[in-house]
Formats: sequence, structure tokens, C-alpha cells
Amino acid sequence: FLMLSFLLKKLLYKKKQISKSKVKILKIQKKENMEPMQRAPQGGYPPQANPGYAYQTPGYGAPGGYMPQPGKIKAAETTQQLLDKLHDVFVVQEAEYGEAIVQATLGFCEFENTYQVYKINKMNPGDVAPKKKRKIFVAKEKSTCCQRNCCSNACKSMKLIIEAKLYDGMGGTIRKPVFEVEKEYTCTYMCCNRPRANVWYIEDGRRELLGTLSNPCTLCSLQVETTESAAGNHEPGFNLDGSCCQCAILCCALPCGPCKEINIPIKKHGEEVGMFKRVWSKFFKEILTKSDNYLAYFPSEANWQQKALLVSSLIFMDYMYFEKKKCGRCQLAYSRFELNLQNNLSQQ
Repeated sequence: FLMLSFLLKKLLYKKKQISKSKVKILKIQKKENMEPMQRAPQGGYPPQANPGYAYQTPGYGAPGGYMPQPGKIKAAETTQQLLDKLHDVFVVQEAEYGEAIVQATLGFCEFENTYQVYKINKMNPGDVAPKKKRKIFVAKEKSTCCQRNCCSNACKSMKLIIEAKLYDGMGGTIRKPVFEVEKEYTCTYMCCNRPRANVWYIEDGRRELLGTLSNPCTLCSLQVETTESAAGNHEPGFNLDGSCCQCAILCCALPCGPCKEINIPIKKHGEEVGMFKRVWSKFFKEILTKSDNYLAYFPSEANWQQKALLVSSLIFMDYMYFEKKKCGRCQLAYSRFELNLQNNLSQQ
């Protein structure tokens, strides 16, 4: 009962924060609309300047009327330009507290996942988790309720739409789908019929295959292999290869010490060239939900297609290894809580 009441308070607090942010945005827009804007004269003659003042007309030149000053506008960018400038990203899986409430009452429930990708400054692998700087991608899962709750992550079919948030060159941003990760249903059992996913580039009506993600059968490692298909040739790309013998996997994730993070190296021809890290998030997010935070250090030689494959492979690895249930002592405590709750409901 205490857990349910806490989750309800958390949801109400989140809605309250969202409503406050909306009111703040409306106030800012109203203030901007009330500010006087200088407009060009209709007669075609130059404007008369007051004595002693240098007359300036900032923002003129747009055929439709007023345009903001060029110095305050971000230049328009494409997805390729955005990815070429990326060095490190911070991936946040949205916490579904409603899913935790339903799981606590019914024992099972899976909602569609949403991932937010943030651009951060250049960092070293030894630094702590960074502050979020600018949201550049939003990845949303598209699947049916039956697939999420009745099939394992290795078997179920899934589609992930990745939308980019780009500057439009007019002082605003546009959001449009640019990548699609598509995984078909597979009857996977141990080393037979391992799961695979295709990554498509779908910006502005295109549909070009960037590469393929696959999850091989391993005994003591977390692996995702990529195959690049952007140039028409199917060549091996970067691979994710992390060990299962880590404290955060065998025991439980903690906010300090070796249990704080899970290291997953990015390798090329057997050599480590980058790093993925599953890092500690907020306390209640770790205990009550299956949502995770990731920090990615891209290889310096990776192009924009390879970076898109790496972001997709990170989310694909989260589905394969970290999405279904927590392991270790956290899962044991969660199972005991479910069992005690079911017994109390049956006695009532």
C-alpha cells in the first residue's frame, strides 16, 4: 500500500511539473508577442532617423516580414551534420511508474518504451555521468500488447522509430523520423535462430538500409554484432562485447563502488575503440522500474552511419539483456514482494 501511494504521488508530481512548464512557456510566448516589432515602411522610402541616433533595422530582409537577428539563430542542420559532430551521448530510458503499479497488482505488465538521446560535451571514460545538454533524438517503441507480455525479448517482433530534433534555421526546431529499427518475430532457442534487426534510414521519404544488428549466442558475455550495408556491401562493423562477470550484473546496481556501472566496450577487429556504460540513475527509478541510463563514447573514426548503428545497437542490447527483469538480489526482493502481495490479496 505504501509503495502504491508513493507511485501515485510521483505521477501527480510529474503531471504538476508538466503543467507548470506549459504555463511558463505560454507566459514567455505572450511576452514575446507583446514586445513591439519594427516593421519596414510601406512607401518604399528609407526610414527617418531621429537626430543623434544611428537608425538600425535589425532583422529585415525576409520577404514575409520580420525575421530575428541572424546572430541569435542556429543554422539549419541535417541529420548527417548532427551525427558527424557527435562525440558522446547520454541515453535515458523514460521511467514508467504506471507500469510498476500494474506489475505490483497483477504481477505482469509491459508498456512501450521510450528513449531520449542527449548531446553532451566531450568526456573521458573516467568521468562521472554528465548533465544533459540538448535533446537530439527520441526513440519510441511500436509493438502490440500481446507481443510485449506473452513473448520473450529475443522472440517478439518490434519496431523502433527514432526521431531527430534539428534546427530549422529560423530560430526554432523541427522533429521528424530519421531512423527505423525493425525486428521480426523469431522462434529463438539458445543458439538456434538468433534475433536480428535491420536499421533503416527513412529521412524525407527515403528507405535505405544502413546495417543489421544481431545477437549471437554466448556463454559469459553481452554481445551485439553490427553489419554495415550503407555502401551496398555487407561488411562487419563495430561490435559490443561486455563481460557478464561484473558486480552490477551478478549482484545489484548501487550508487557507488564497482556496482555503479556496467562497462560494455566497443570493439573493431578485436581492439577496443569506444565504450558503452550503463550508469546509475535515480534511486526509485532503479528500485521500482526497469528503466536504465546509458553513456556512450563513440570511436573517433566513426562516420554518421556507424554512429547511427551504434545508437541503435545500444537500444537493441537494452532489449536483449536489461529490459525484461532485474537480476540478482533486486529481482529476488521484487519476487518476494509480489508473492507477499498476492498472499495478502488472497487472504482478503
